[in-house]
Amino acid sequence: MARVAETLVELPFPHLWSFLPVADRASLVGLSPNDIRAWTSARADEYCRFARALLSIYNAVAPIHSLPAEILSKIFEECWTGRKSLRIGHVCRQWRSVLLDSKRFWADAVKGGKFTLGDYHTGYLGAMLERSSPRRIEPSLSRFPADVSRCLAPHSDRVISLEVSRVTIAVLLQLWACLNSGMPCLTTLTLTVDEEDFRWILHTPTKNLSLSPTALPRLTRVSAPVVLLPSLNRSSLQHLTLTNPITREYDNGRLQNDSFFKALALCAPNLQTLSLSEATPWLFNLTAPPFVLPALRHLHIQDVARRCDLLLDRLALPLTTRIHCTNIDGLGLCLTAPPSAPSIQSALSMTDRVAIVCTVEAVSVHCYARDSDEALLHVDVGPPAVRPQAVDRLGPSDLIEFFRDLARATQLTVAGCIRSDMQAALEWRAFPHLVRAEVRGRGAKYAVKNLARWQLGDGDSTPAHWQAGSSPATTVVCPGLKMLAVDFQFILGPQRTDGLGEALRRGDVAGVEADLRKRCADLEHALSFRSEMGTRLARLEFGCTEQDWSEGLNERKGTRDPLNPGWTSWRPIVEPLEKLVDGAVVFTGYRYLLADG
Repeated sequence: MARVAETLVELPFPHLWSFLPVADRASLVGLSPNDIRAWTSARADEYCRFARALLSIYNAVAPIHSLPAEILSKIFEECWTGRKSLRIGHVCRQWRSVLLDSKRFWADAVKGGKFTLGDYHTGYLGAMLERSSPRRIEPSLSRFPADVSRCLAPHSDRVISLEVSRVTIAVLLQLWACLNSGMPCLTTLTLTVDEEDFRWILHTPTKNLSLSPTALPRLTRVSAPVVLLPSLNRSSLQHLTLTNPITREYDNGRLQNDSFFKALALCAPNLQTLSLSEATPWLFNLTAPPFVLPALRHLHIQDVARRCDLLLDRLALPLTTRIHCTNIDGLGLCLTAPPSAPSIQSALSMTDRVAIVCTVEAVSVHCYARDSDEALLHVDVGPPAVRPQAVDRLGPSDLIEFFRDLARATQLTVAGCIRSDMQAALEWRAFPHLVRAEVRGRGAKYAVKNLARWQLGDGDSTPAHWQAGSSPATTVVCPGLKMLAVDFQFILGPQRTDGLGEALRRGDVAGVEADLRKRCADLEHALSFRSEMGTRLARLEFGCTEQDWSEGLNERKGTRDPLNPGWTSWRPIVEPLEKLVDGAVVFTGYRYLLADG
């Protein structure tokens, strides 16, 4: 042993002596430098394997590994959020083993990834498809070259949803060949095209794009450009979304009237939802018989007003169909959803509650049946994107023509920012049967002012539902109105004109009460007029809110609360209103934003 020690002292690594086991020290005695290098390299590999084994044993008894593999797999199956989720398999050998056998994780990876041709060449797409077997898959692909088609083919019987983006004419030909080879479980097909590629498709004959009657027996949902409808239509379709990637041209990218309805006829008996985004047909046949969609539950049309009008006039729908029209050219409500259309008449006849939501650019009208939270009819009168000069979004008589003779709405909610050219959204004369009304936003002052007017004005005709013996010309608007809630809105920032916000932030009670007197004077004027006509409210609720104040937690929100015992001087200001209301008058106070910092 003494001899070994002396020899090692002469070696070029005496400071490493203490780290070596005794047996290894003896093995180094007498070796040449080359032999030492060979021996230590082999020994290092052995020790690395030994160290990894020890670490694996250490990890194997960690608390996290007390979970059964089945539970760990269930956890992993909820973990896919993107390709970074693959790092789960890098934690340890056991996790990797469990992850590779977690089929739902890989099925989610197939669904959540937008695969490209590069993913095929690197083997990533193939690995995801193999590891997900035998679960159902929902691949999403960017383009659809032949290589990807061949990679997907062995798994075609597992595909339940297929999305292909950046579709070109070459992609269509390859995709149709793949679809015709059979996807027996496919229920959903989504195709998206950008405008440039779509123009090429429009100028390329697509007669070869036909599907075998037996290729897609379960296809029920399709989203695609409208010009592909003749090539995609199946009697099994129940949900159809048709688009037009060309959005700035009136007729381009659409089907002609006869082609559109001929293609739609095959799936019409079973169709439940139909969505058309600038995809209504052109060259309408105005003398054609109604086109019946007997099972339709939801209809959404987004287009210029004239096309919405023509399509609604042509369609014959069930009474229960929910209709959503979005006008993109800034024209009025009646021009978008014509009251003469049978489907619109049906929806209006069942309407009991109306909600009108206004923004700077658009107005949304929602019609509800009694005790229903789903709108029977929803009309968006949008910004004038097609006709910049259009300002007649809601003309002076638009709501009256739309609602007064057809609907018997008893409840009305109006909220949002009302522009001067959209104040007809607060036309009380459109709702002669109103019992309850709630008005919030900048149009509240306009609404209160117009409660003090007759049901008919100059040039108005007598509504059909008034019987002989009553005179609408001497009837106040909404004669049956009993409950009114008003939330006035004042403008924040440099646009403010009355300094109310600053008065609230400074705690200037005199400034706040000066504003309150104005609000109460407007209400008193309207209620006095109505009281003289023999029409009185049973309940009035009102308050005032600063623009951009919203419900929920916010450190910058403040209130001037009438229930605060330190502020009682508001009561004499509000008291005159109590004489004009048969029931409670509730003042909810002021809500405002605190100063920054």
